[in-house]
Amino acid sequence: MKKVISVLLAVLMLVSCASYAFAATIDQNSAPQSSDVVVKTVKTDGSVWYEVTIPSTTSVPWGRTTATDMSYDVACQLEGSQKLYVEVKSTNGKKFTSPTLSGTINYTATGFEKQDFDTVTGSKSTTVEGTATITVPEANWQGIAIGEYTDTLTYTVSVA
Repeated sequence: MKKVISVLLAVLMLVSCASYAFAATIDQNSAPQSSDVVVKTVKTDGSVWYEVTIPSTTSVPWGRTTATDMSYDVACQLEGSQKLYVEVKSTNGKKFTSPTLSGTINYTATGFEKQDFDTVTGSKSTTVEGTATITVPEANWQGIAIGEYTDTLTYTVSVA
């Protein structure tokens, strides 16, 4: 008897937990002749996205004293009030160095600080630009042997 009651109670619990969704049916006898439907968006695994395109290499002509563009392109669609952040850092402390030549060439940088972009910035086909430049003052070219000097810039992207 206990087994029968326990099975019966289990079936009743399952039936009480089940929720049925019924479609609204409107026919000639329905009053009113309309029905409300709630439609909502749902986040999927691919909903949140961002894309930052950075330069892979850039050349600075010897003796150039005007700004060299180090800008990057941003497009994103994030959740809620999130922001996309891009920061640029120099490996050599904003100096061009050479493994074979002595001396360094110091430069100034603009736009390297952490820049933030809104939740929805640009699109995959129309990006917005994050501005960054490097400039070598004329005095910093003087007294340096002409050759190849390099620095590595690290572009760090984060979302918060």
